[in-house]
Amino acid sequence: MLFSITGESVLSPIIVIVSVILAAIVWTRRPTPGALPFSFLMLSISVWIIVRTLEVAAVDLNVKLFLAKVLIFTTTATSIMWLSFALDYTRSKWWTRTRNIVCLLIIPSITLFTILFGRQFGLDWFVIQPVVSTSETLVVWSRGPIFWLQAVYILSLIMSGILILWRFAFLHLDMKRMSTIGILIGALLPIISHSLMVSGFYPSGVMDVTPYTLLVTGFIYTLVIFRFKYIDVLPEARLALIENIPDSILVLDDKNYVIDINPAAMKKIGRDKSLVLGERIDSVWPELEEIVSQTNWEGNTEAFFETSEGNLYFDISLTQIYNKRGMFTGRLIVLRDMTERQLTRQKLENLYEEERQLTGNLQDEIEKRNTYTKAIVHELNTPLTSILAASEMLESEVKEKRLIALAGNVRRSSLYLARRIVDLIELARGETGTLELYMEPLDMSQIINEVIEEIKKNADDKGISLISDISEFLMVSGDRIRLRQVLMNLIGNATKYTDEGQVIVKASMQDHSAVLVQVEDTGPGIDKDKMKNLFDPYKRNVDEGEKLGGIGMGLALSKIFVELHNGKIWAESTPGKGSYFYFTIPFSKEIGS
Repeated sequence: MLFSITGESVLSPIIVIVSVILAAIVWTRRPTPGALPFSFLMLSISVWIIVRTLEVAAVDLNVKLFLAKVLIFTTTATSIMWLSFALDYTRSKWWTRTRNIVCLLIIPSITLFTILFGRQFGLDWFVIQPVVSTSETLVVWSRGPIFWLQAVYILSLIMSGILILWRFAFLHLDMKRMSTIGILIGALLPIISHSLMVSGFYPSGVMDVTPYTLLVTGFIYTLVIFRFKYIDVLPEARLALIENIPDSILVLDDKNYVIDINPAAMKKIGRDKSLVLGERIDSVWPELEEIVSQTNWEGNTEAFFETSEGNLYFDISLTQIYNKRGMFTGRLIVLRDMTERQLTRQKLENLYEEERQLTGNLQDEIEKRNTYTKAIVHELNTPLTSILAASEMLESEVKEKRLIALAGNVRRSSLYLARRIVDLIELARGETGTLELYMEPLDMSQIINEVIEEIKKNADDKGISLISDISEFLMVSGDRIRLRQVLMNLIGNATKYTDEGQVIVKASMQDHSAVLVQVEDTGPGIDKDKMKNLFDPYKRNVDEGEKLGGIGMGLALSKIFVELHNGKIWAESTPGKGSYFYFTIPFSKEIGS
């Protein structure tokens, strides 16, 4: 019989089953930090328990010797998995690099070589051999340099994992530190127990309690992972929120020492995390310390100070941290960079002030213009009134045919000048917003027919056709005088600029919302470069020397009148073929009422 039955060999299978179940459960959560290495850790402990149980129960000396050698490497694998778990759980990338893994395998490779081939080369530094007594067979080894190198190596792995987890726990006081401590203690129990046993520090006759500590580990870890969901939530939340958030975040302990800082804050102060953690806030960021020391740690405050990125504005959120028992444990500082918003606000304020000044200047200029326009109109109307009266009297008194014609020319020219003066003051009022409309229900078709009738004689004299295509009863709400003036300008210009062909006036309802009026002619058309200034009274659209001139107020006034009716006016033209002028007036709607 190769193996004997012991109490440990009966209990160990149960512990192994528990370990495998825990490894399988955690495996289902392997995307979360630390889960995958912990699964392998539990499996390596299961293998170690199996080997240890078989080694104790083995009767054959060769079998016991072989299992004792294997046991050394299961212990080493468990220690490596423990360190991997600690590194992965804390989001360290050290253990994922190939050269670092190779370094971890150097000492186990030396140990393996010494055990297998050391005696052939006279290297009896670490030799495993059986010792047979009257009651049982034991396996012991000589404690040469390689033994102690291996022991120190295993303990170094264990202690490194301990320090990594403890540092992580104490740097995150605002998180579930008790859960981290639970994971730490639970995972350490079987490893420490076995390390003491292998190192020979167990008192003589004391049974190896590693299986029992493993059972405790399973319960602790199950409680942590399912009740607190620590391994699922904490590292992922911290990575996603704290590490990637654009706001600067600092966590202070109750003594104002920095215990955590995110990349955004490190960038602002221009220092690496390793140079910041454990330092007081007044040495890390003096300007910030001066600001927060003057607050009551409630709500938000705004601040401006220099950083490595220049002068910045911040909205600072200050929060005190308390544990579940109400004890003060630290402070949380969140700084939101408001520099761009502050600069934008300052620009808007400057633009607003500039706009206010410009508006004031514009109002002054408008007042000056109105005053000047009124003065010009008064100065022109005074002599013009006398000229009109004199021309009418002269035309009625003189008998000589030649003088009658001259008197008529004077009267007509005076009337034309009077109309231009009215247009000038109307234009000034329209541009300054002081022109008023007298709204009433109107039939646009009737007004159009009246204007066509007035202009038809001029069209007949030139030998062109003036055609109307108008729907009946196109009711609008508008100012009769201003709408007549718009039509007189558009139809009159079309007749004036057309030497042959025809002028067509159309009017119809548009989408039951407006009346559309269209005036088209077969005149010379308008060049493209002149179209953009067509309704601008301050830019002439005819070349010097052309037979038709004027100061260009007709179309400008038409645009003002149409837009005061909440309508639109526009033009299209093809040089050599003619022009199309359009305007709309809201259909049957009381505008301005």
